[in-house]
Amino acid sequence: MTECYITSCKEDTVRWADTKTDASLLSFKDTLTLMNDYVSFCPGLWEALHGLNIKSLSLNVRFGGFKVKYADSMSKSLLSLTHLDTLNIKVNANGPGLWEALHGLNIKSLSLSIEYEGLNVNYADSMSQSLSSLTQLDTPSIKLDDNIPYLWEAPHGLNIKSLNLSIWYVGLNVNYADSMSQSLSSLTQLDTLSIKLDDNIPYLWEALRGLNIKSLSLSGKFLRLNVNYADSMSQSLSSLTQLDTLGFEFDDYSPCLWQALHGLNIKSLSLSIWYVGLNLNDAYSMSQSLSSLTRLETLSIEPNGQSPVLWKAVHGLNIKSLSLSGQNGCFTVEHANSIAQSLSSLKQLETLSIYFWKYIDIKLPQSLKHLNSYFMVLLPSELRELVDTLSACTQTIESNLDFCCASLDGTTFKRIPPEEYIVVKKELEMLKNVEVKRFKILDRTRQSDVYDVYDDDDAASDWSVRGIGGVHDDTEDDDNVKDFAYKKFVRRMCSHMCKTIINRISMRLLITPSSNS
Repeated sequence: MTECYITSCKEDTVRWADTKTDASLLSFKDTLTLMNDYVSFCPGLWEALHGLNIKSLSLNVRFGGFKVKYADSMSKSLLSLTHLDTLNIKVNANGPGLWEALHGLNIKSLSLSIEYEGLNVNYADSMSQSLSSLTQLDTPSIKLDDNIPYLWEAPHGLNIKSLNLSIWYVGLNVNYADSMSQSLSSLTQLDTLSIKLDDNIPYLWEALRGLNIKSLSLSGKFLRLNVNYADSMSQSLSSLTQLDTLGFEFDDYSPCLWQALHGLNIKSLSLSIWYVGLNLNDAYSMSQSLSSLTRLETLSIEPNGQSPVLWKAVHGLNIKSLSLSGQNGCFTVEHANSIAQSLSSLKQLETLSIYFWKYIDIKLPQSLKHLNSYFMVLLPSELRELVDTLSACTQTIESNLDFCCASLDGTTFKRIPPEEYIVVKKELEMLKNVEVKRFKILDRTRQSDVYDVYDDDDAASDWSVRGIGGVHDDTEDDDNVKDFAYKKFVRRMCSHMCKTIINRISMRLLITPSSNS
């Protein structure tokens, strides 16, 4: 991704700067990101964008907003981007100029983030007509600070496959329960629904009831599962007969969760539990619930703190893929035996993805084919030790490895030069049983703390990639696995305390047993 920061914007001219050097907008082929936090967009900008061959465009206009007098320029410019697939826009308030400019575009993915003032009821018809005109649209994402009825009227009847809604601060309003329910029911092609909100109320479950969706994700900064709505939650999830992927990310844990999950026909389940975490007293309920998911193939869990509940609950499951992402210090040397015993009981496990704060050596199951491991800190000596562990396995393992070039002294990160890991890479390439298929150094590009920690794309854009020659398959398609644990790892790196980390490395290794070499 290339970011351009606008340095000045007058009535007829626009100046911009690339993150490294001044650059012409015409040189950007795929993705262009424009940041403009302090001034209004002007005709000069839209003229500069006209006719580019870009596939993805991100516009950040938080303070200036979209002015009506520039609506025609903006509209003509966006329509001229004939290769545009993805459009992301962040604004403080919506207006008619915004909806007019979006009208009739051939984009497939649209992301709108409207902060502070939220959606204006005066533009309800404009918003609805604009969205209806996007005939190729299949993935809209809307993020706003308020919930109002015409939010639900706008997407009514669209032929979209995926819908992502984020509603902060005010949350869902019971007065709009019918509007929400009718709107979601009208989306007959909808496969994937993701909702982020601040509160949990019963009509959320009522609105979801009976949908034909295949994937459902619910999350929120302050979302708690209320035991008073246990029956509504259970009945709603049971009514989603086509559902095969379910994800929860919430602040508090409630026993009603296991009751609601019991016996579902889902294939994939992800759970993130903040603050309160898993309770030892509920180990049996959790274990029984997970064991009842007879079709479950993929399980992703992020617990709060380390608890024997987690390892007891996953023991003996017939899953093929397991992703574990503990918060700071969750998986430590003291728990290596518990982890190993639990993993050894997973006889069908083929893929393991795990995020560690620091390196620990664990015994891997013989059924494992793919290991995705992410470390906040990993010493060069520990990288060698990890490869030795994989080489000791009796089966061939493909490993995706991502780690920060740093050591940890208490709570202080100390930089390790990437050159020290390049030395290890050269050593590995000398081994007959190890193939280094990828070795990329990533450098932190953004030094400010202005980003959305809940936005995985925003967090990932904090880094630029520089390849190292000599690898066998260093292609764009050979990028890192974007699994559950990886996304949590990237979020942690973008936290304030980790800003001192300026380099990380992404590797891909194919390791055969040492005895076969």
